[in-house]
Amino acid sequence: MKATIKTHPIIETEIFYCESVSYASDYELGRFIPQYDEKVLSGYLTKKAKIHESEKLSRTYIVRDKEDAVLAGWFSLAAATLPYQENDVEFQIPAINLSNFAVDKKYKQLHGKDFQPATIGEFIFNDFIIPISTVVSKLCGAKEIYIFSLKEDSLIEHYKSTFGFIEENDMESMILLPQPHYYNNNSVLFLHRPLAEELSVIPGKINLHDEQVTMEVIV
Repeated sequence: MKATIKTHPIIETEIFYCESVSYASDYELGRFIPQYDEKVLSGYLTKKAKIHESEKLSRTYIVRDKEDAVLAGWFSLAAATLPYQENDVEFQIPAINLSNFAVDKKYKQLHGKDFQPATIGEFIFNDFIIPISTVVSKLCGAKEIYIFSLKEDSLIEHYKSTFGFIEENDMESMILLPQPHYYNNNSVLFLHRPLAEELSVIPGKINLHDEQVTMEVIV
């Protein structure tokens, strides 16, 4: 399924489209139930996502079903850096922080079988998160995408086997990274993966949210 970047929605596929969280009502955000019942994610979506959007601390995207505009999932991305070492020289490299990522529990119960053997999260990751991250990487440089996963064995294994994330064993180098809002007593695990040249051509346009700027992306 090939994603096409458009002015609005930001990206549209055959089944879903994504747009800024600023277009969602507080009512529907409050009805979202994360697949793994992460209450901290629900709290962020309803209380912080739009604030962080307006303050340019992160960008949150909601993913809707094209048929009825039902909220299927959402994710947040933020610019970041990671510690890196090359030839015994340590420095920081540009990266993208996938700071939030969730699928709606109700939507999965109703439609999850329609996507098998893939998952709804897999569609969102491949059709929205990776294309947006790849555009950022091509335009200004970003070597890795990373996430702090809750320490749920099934969730961590899903990130590894399905999305290609790698577990970081040297956590000492990650100490200085800003911990996510749900960090509490070593309750999260740092996972990362390289941003490869996965999309050689990304046709269409990117709408920079509410700003009157459009960019044709041919990379």
